Amino acid sequence: MLFVAAFAYGAWRYVVDFGASRAEGHRVAPALTADGGLFALFAAHHSLMARTWAKRRLARHLPASLERAIYVWVASALFILLCAAWRPLPGLAWRATGLPALLGLGLQALGALVLGGAVRSLDVRSFVGVGAPPGARDPGPRPPADVRSATEIWSRGPYRWVRHPIYLATLLLMGAMPTMTADRLALVLFVAAYAVVAIPWEERTLVERHGEAYEAYRRRVRWRLLPGVY
Repeated sequence: MLFVAAFAYGAWRYVVDFGASRAEGHRVAPALTADGGLFALFAAHHSLMARTWAKRRLARHLPASLERAIYVWVASALFILLCAAWRPLPGLAWRATGLPALLGLGLQALGALVLGGAVRSLDVRSFVGVGAPPGARDPGPRPPADVRSATEIWSRGPYRWVRHPIYLATLLLMGAMPTMTADRLALVLFVAAYAVVAIPWEERTLVERHGEAYEAYRRRVRWRLLPGVY
């Protein structure tokens, strides 16, 4: 399964390869520009192809069972490209030991719990690109049954505390590493910047699809990403 392969490869690259502190002397600006371009390509697909207008265009040419699968396959391939073509950056932001390192590991454990809870709250088969989610044939406004299904997701697990727990979990897992090299820090900052920019856009789409149901959810769960902050 391409999604699993991409996840495993990305985790290996981040933990092992990106964890090696690079010697000084590399040209930072060209590498950072190239890495930013690779991430922008991945992020553009992630956001643009999830919009209602894009789904409607795909629905004209693809069976419902393939729409989500193709989205996940392309995203997985772009993620593999991002990790494989990443240009190394020199430097070390920090190396925590003792209590700070334990705190970082605790935050990562929290991130793993949040991620597990969020994925369990969703349609896991659709999440990894196997099968079609409810309402896939028509990505426009949802019928009452699908609105009820979405409302059930928002009322359980970490969705009760933040509206975008998968972004939160990703940032905790990546950003709380006890050893933060320049490669890791750059990728964390790319993800954080993307989350801040993309979340309002994604929520406009959710309002289009779910109407008052999502508006009520936003009133009930105030925080988008980090309780007390954003």
